[in-house]
Amino acid sequence: MKALCFGSLNYDFVYNTSHFVLPKETLGADSYHKNYGGKGLNQSIALKKGGFNVYHGGRIGKDGNELKTYLEKYGVDTTYLYVDEEYPTGHAIIEVVEAQNRIITWGGANHRISDEQIDKTLADFSKGDLLLIQNEVSNLAYLLKKAHDAGMFIAFNTAPFNK
Repeated sequence: MKALCFGSLNYDFVYNTSHFVLPKETLGADSYHKNYGGKGLNQSIALKKGGFNVYHGGRIGKDGNELKTYLEKYGVDTTYLYVDEEYPTGHAIIEVVEAQNRIITWGGANHRISDEQIDKTLADFSKGDLLLIQNEVSNLAYLLKKAHDAGMFIAFNTAPFNK
């Protein structure tokens, strides 16, 4: 069984602050760091650590090579990771105060998944293979239908919930 995680990849920009920024306020951060994230990236690495043969399908911008390298460091196959020539990689701005946070996300290339990309990717998977997805990429209805038609097992993490 092959496992395809078709999902998001983001740069997470994390700022620790003394309090949450207020309207019309400019607040300096106490510290900053950049993480590699996106629910899709995290799911791919978790699957790999669980012993699966993992492929990651998704989309990054031309600025996203660090994320590709990070997945490969864990042994995730990135053959189905496309580079978008127009949109940058998705990102999140995370404001942390003690044990609480506020998160703003921008989907970027994650929201440019095309029918053609899905068709080309799923052509290499078959009945009994696993598709793991989450709600951070576009074109999910098409992806679900095509994976179902191919007889793949589908696991769908509906986070983040969209109204």
